[in-house]
Amino acid sequence: MTVRADRLRVNGGAAISASTFGRGNVGNLRIHADTIDLLGASLRGNSSELYAQVESGASGRAGNVDIVTDRLQLTGGAQVLTGTRSSGNAGDLVIHAQQIELTGTSTMGWSGLFASAVVRQVTGAIYG
Repeated sequence: MTVRADRLRVNGGAAISASTFGRGNVGNLRIHADTIDLLGASLRGNSSELYAQVESGASGRAGNVDIVTDRLQLTGGAQVLTGTRSSGNAGDLVIHAQQIELTGTSTMGWSGLFASAVVRQVTGAIYG
């Protein structure tokens, strides 16, 4: 998915996402805008987000998130992420920006840029 705009504003827990809930890889999310503002969360605490993710119970590789902007602002717990909540690899998070500002939190967590994987079960041993 590609989004092009002079100004992109995602507010109040809204999201732009590429995800899989079954088998298969997630597509890439590309954002090109002069200014990008991700602001706050919903009344339920859901963060405003841009993400590519393999959802719980699904399998595949998360897509890449590529952002090209002059200014990226994330406030009040807003997030940009690529990740997996199941089996598969997280994608790459690539940001080209003149200015990046991350401030604040919500009940769901900090404002931030994340590439992550959630491990459900780990087996084996750790040797030192």
